[in-house]
Amino acid sequence: MKSTCWLFPIVALALGANEMIEIPEPPQTGSESYWRLPGDLPANPDAEVRAGVPVGLIESFDWHDSRVYPGTTRQVWIYTPAQYDPARPAAAMIWQDGKSHLRETGPLHTPRTMDNLIADGLMPVTIGIFVDPGQRPRRADEGRAPPNPNLPLNRRIEYDTPNGIYAEFLATEIIPEVRRRRNLSTDRSDWAIGGGSSGGMAAFTAAWHRPDLFAKVLVSNGSFVNLLGGHAVLDWIREEEPKALRVALSSGPFDLANQYGVWWDANRAVARELAAKHYDLQTRWGDGIHNPDFGAARLGEVLRWIWRDHPEVLAKSPPPRARDRPVFVEIPAPKPPDSYTQTPDPYERLPDHYPRHPFTERRDGVPRGRVELFRWDQSLVYPGTTRGLWIYVPVQYDPAEPAAIMIFQDGHQWMGEKSRYQVPTVCDNLIAAGDLPPMIAVFIEPGDTLDKPSLLPALISPRTVPPSNLEVEYDSVDDRYVRFLLEEVLPLVEERWRVSADPADRALVGIGSGGSAAFNAAWHRPDQFGKVVSHVGRFIAMRGAPDYPRRVRESAPRPLRVFLQSGVNDQIGGETSGWEANLDLARELEAQRYDFKSVWGDGAQSPHHSAAVFPDTLRWLWRDHPAVRP
Repeated sequence: MKSTCWLFPIVALALGANEMIEIPEPPQTGSESYWRLPGDLPANPDAEVRAGVPVGLIESFDWHDSRVYPGTTRQVWIYTPAQYDPARPAAAMIWQDGKSHLRETGPLHTPRTMDNLIADGLMPVTIGIFVDPGQRPRRADEGRAPPNPNLPLNRRIEYDTPNGIYAEFLATEIIPEVRRRRNLSTDRSDWAIGGGSSGGMAAFTAAWHRPDLFAKVLVSNGSFVNLLGGHAVLDWIREEEPKALRVALSSGPFDLANQYGVWWDANRAVARELAAKHYDLQTRWGDGIHNPDFGAARLGEVLRWIWRDHPEVLAKSPPPRARDRPVFVEIPAPKPPDSYTQTPDPYERLPDHYPRHPFTERRDGVPRGRVELFRWDQSLVYPGTTRGLWIYVPVQYDPAEPAAIMIFQDGHQWMGEKSRYQVPTVCDNLIAAGDLPPMIAVFIEPGDTLDKPSLLPALISPRTVPPSNLEVEYDSVDDRYVRFLLEEVLPLVEERWRVSADPADRALVGIGSGGSAAFNAAWHRPDQFGKVVSHVGRFIAMRGAPDYPRRVRESAPRPLRVFLQSGVNDQIGGETSGWEANLDLARELEAQRYDFKSVWGDGAQSPHHSAAVFPDTLRWLWRDHPAVRP
């Protein structure tokens, strides 16, 4: 698995005007607006008590003998999963503000989440080390230690100071003490550290100073502000060579804001710098306040991502995602308020209301590729049909080098004058930015026959008379359509331009029936097409397509990189919906560990959502191509 049901779960992407925040699935109202209070989040489904799941043991010890922080005392808890074998070195994860993770009345329930994920094979057998910050006597000149005098007095010294002292404390005192009691791995890839607020700052700082010890770091509402100089993290990331760290960040527009800084802005700035250095990064923006609720709601998903490629996880077959599991969708981030508040008013939003991506607009100084129109009426695979196709060629195309190629079904949807995608402009901008290899893009229409006109819903296309052969070509699960592409379309392109034969350089893209057709074609010929994008794929309309989840489950994984997008209002009605059909397919791709990404929204069978994220979709799809900037 390479993703979960969260937006942008795998790869570092540029953050900009179309930042999204994530909310739980709303009621499937169709067109009515819905109300929701910011921060109204579901409980973490991985924190539920499950029958038959072995429960780990929790024991504690007090630590009074600190050399690094003399005069402090604290409590440390050790979580030991039931599957722990003393004869085998175990993975380990350190959590700051340890007591907050253990409270039955709190939102986190971290040990129970670890119980369930370890039992499901979604994280390795992991020792949890829950460390409280140090308490000490108040100094005479200290007064009320800001910003929160109710916390242990040494917390801000340990957590908010941007140096390596806290990492030294963990490495030389806490970890050796736990090693005396448990058999812990010495492999850095088996170690993670996490925390929230200043505890998140501490976790990041410790991992930054000791990447030889920690490979993974989880930060929720991180205090990357000037409490005691934490804003220096930006300069660290910007000025130093990238470290071998996997980082998960979360915050939101209603996070804390005071005289020390704006947490939402600081976390986004950290994310931008990490993305610019191509860190293994996951960002999740929520709309809660400065509390652990958002981090708690998605804790299971983050731990899945953090541990996704651990050898113990890869050796098992995790169960597909349960149908009743809460699914988060993403919406545009609201405009930041003029003055931040911790008790924001509810806001109203229409489902499927997404902004246009800024890369759909032409930019000064970016060279424009050319687009040529062709007609094809000599098909042997679909005799009697005629169709138009447009071919985009970037200025950077070099006839001496075989170019990558993307084939878009329903061509007018992607590059027409009224298209929300404006793919030629997007390609111009991404290629110029070094985020996309120079590539040929083919926008192909379904075939038309004059004797079978039919209406296509306005929701899909402004055409009043759609191509009459659409259902035959797009809504079938045989290999005729991919044969048509390979035997007729590609030769037409190759007569004029040099195109790569490497399947890693070839992608198929579609929306609606075109999305399911793209997936079907790549499924039949992964030796020819290595990448596929399906937006609101009509997997309930295809003849035999509802059987695709079973096919994925029962077949050996194909060498495909797959991007799926759908929404909770997609094709509602009948025995199932387009949303549920896409979820079913995603569950099986996830269980089979495809190179896979899913993006869920609250849209319908329309391009609004997918167009809003499409430039970032392309960045993910082509992220490791040799021609993309490192």
